[in-house]
Amino acid sequence: AEDGTFLDKLDADGIRRFFRSSAEAISRRGRAKANDRTMLDALLHAADAMEQCQTDDVVQLLKAGWDGACRGAEATKQMLPRLGRSKNFRTHVLGYPDPGAVSTSIIFQGLYEAVSNENAK
Repeated sequence: AEDGTFLDKLDADGIRRFFRSSAEAISRRGRAKANDRTMLDALLHAADAMEQCQTDDVVQLLKAGWDGACRGAEATKQMLPRLGRSKNFRTHVLGYPDPGAVSTSIIFQGLYEAVSNENAK
């Protein structure tokens, strides 16, 4: 039997590094950058928020990531798409968040909820 819980294996600095390097890898592979109106906009906001969050508490850190991802998804409403399928719709997408960015914020919500529920046990 394992000692400890899933939460005990998470380290705040490791989580910060993981999401920053994930954003960089996605940017390289997809040739996307900030303000291209992609999932990367939410991920970059989440990584920034977690890096600015001065805590070692993983639950608080993931809450900051979720909040950042939501801000990033919301910001895509005002961006013209430069990549992906949405670029064919240009101005017609203004006022609507990028679906990939919304999905990214939902993933962060799930991470936060899972860790906070585990911590509550």
